[in-house]
Amino acid sequence: MNKNIVFMGTNKFSAIILDGLIKAGFKVVLVVTKADDVLTPDVIPLARRFGIDIFRPQSIKKQYPEVLKYQPDLIITASYGALIPDELVNLNTINIHASLLPKYRGASPIQASILSGDEATGITIMKMASKMDTGPIIYQKALNILPEDNFSTLLSRLAILGRDLLLEHLSDLIEGNYSLIPQDESLATYTKKITSNDQWISFLNPAKTIIQQIRSLNEVPGAFIKINNQSIKVFNAKISDIIFNSKGVVECLKKKFLISCADGCIEILELQIPSKRKMTAIEFLNGQKLIKIGDQVQ
Repeated sequence: MNKNIVFMGTNKFSAIILDGLIKAGFKVVLVVTKADDVLTPDVIPLARRFGIDIFRPQSIKKQYPEVLKYQPDLIITASYGALIPDELVNLNTINIHASLLPKYRGASPIQASILSGDEATGITIMKMASKMDTGPIIYQKALNILPEDNFSTLLSRLAILGRDLLLEHLSDLIEGNYSLIPQDESLATYTKKITSNDQWISFLNPAKTIIQQIRSLNEVPGAFIKINNQSIKVFNAKISDIIFNSKGVVECLKKKFLISCADGCIEILELQIPSKRKMTAIEFLNGQKLIKIGDQVQ
């Protein structure tokens, strides 16, 4: 189909969907992504590999005319991470969102679904609107959250689901041949951008809440603890059947890294300290002198 598609996105979620579009033979004429001098968005190497023009505006609200030069028949946004101006919204512009809207509008729907202990989430393809994630629904598809899912695995699974749902209906989306279902505002919930405060684990919380926090932040940006001024990034942990009366205290360092919490104990399984590689708790404990039994998590 010789129609011009402009794709707007940034991260791995975006890249999986963009890769599917390209390999399916659709004509992506421009990739729009963030102007970040520190991190290279995941979509950039992909666009370069296939010779697709890249646009990294400092302000899409001011620089949107550059997008119009490509005469898009369809604009697809997927985890772009910024509001786009009405001049683009009012075109044939759709968004691929990683939740079953109107639940979990906003920046962190995948993290929110794990943190809340949901059994399922899904993908929504929606018509863009001026306000964030409020546009009418075009297509939706649910996905079960597996007990072993964390942010990284669930992001990949949702991106694949979003890619497949998009490709299944792309011809109709390009032609505008679809129905619109208004979102029920009474059911709307919102998420927020993850901050550094969200990354620190409080062992005053129940064990289940702590495990959900670790899963929801793995691997980026990560969940952290601090013991004796040593920051430790926790990648994986499980609930232990051992119960202690204390909270936030290192209880065992012999073949197990156990920390007591509000209703039991957490066993740290995989971690990383600054400037070191990711390692198992056993690898960390062998010969380490930073932490001892009875130390308090700060």
